[in-house]
Amino acid sequence: MAKKAEVPLDTLYQTLKTCTADSRLLRALEGAVLRGEYPPVTCHAVKDLSAAVDSGRSVRQAMPVTSLSVALSTRRR
Repeated sequence: MAKKAEVPLDTLYQTLKTCTADSRLLRALEGAVLRGEYPPVTCHAVKDLSAAVDSGRSVRQAMPVTSLSVALSTRRR
């Protein structure tokens, strides 16, 4: 989605790490994110992020950054 919107990956990363999406995992994967690579370890993050989005949905709380993270992590290559 970020690429289609022509959002530079470094801008996306900087945005993610300065909001509630920040985590040690995100920072550890910085290089991979900036290169557009998503190592297998992101599968665990997708499960947790998906659970967070589902929880937000259940209380009608929009979670656009978390939803974007899930979408980017699960996109087909």
